[in-house]
Amino acid sequence: MGLTLLLAPVDWFPSFYAVRFMGIGALVFAAGVQLPPVIFHGRRGLQAKAVFNLQKAVTIGLLLSGAGELGLWQLYRIGFPYDKLVHFIVPAMLAASLAGMGLHYWRMRFSRALFLAAGIVILLGVGWEAVEFYSDKLFGTQLFGVYGTDISIDTIVDLICNVLGVSTSLAIVAVKEK
Repeated sequence: MGLTLLLAPVDWFPSFYAVRFMGIGALVFAAGVQLPPVIFHGRRGLQAKAVFNLQKAVTIGLLLSGAGELGLWQLYRIGFPYDKLVHFIVPAMLAASLAGMGLHYWRMRFSRALFLAAGIVILLGVGWEAVEFYSDKLFGTQLFGVYGTDISIDTIVDLICNVLGVSTSLAIVAVKEK
């Protein structure tokens, strides 16, 4: 799909597509799915399961984002905040899988694994929001916020959804693991 978006004529796609950016993003996404087992290889048992769960969380997160790029972000027009749902689900899954990595891969204490997972995912969320906030200025696009509008409000609500996702997920992990 990434190659199609990079090589096909732009007029084949809907006007709200940032075709070349999406093509590069699709290739980066494909590589991103492969990273967890490449970085954390050679493990067995619970460690291997923790790596697989991280890969699964990354895959689902990238699929949800990719579906948004293919048009689901547009659901805001009919009142469905798909973007906010993704900003809740993806951090929730990443936090749970990173907590599992802390517990089973690195064999951390429970509280430290939860704290580390929350910190990493919240920092990733803040970093992503910074990229969203400034990308339109750097690249002259209207990709973020609500297609270039309401960027400040969108950023704040996205961060709130990220924190709610992380908090909910880690509360479930805490109940399940104890």
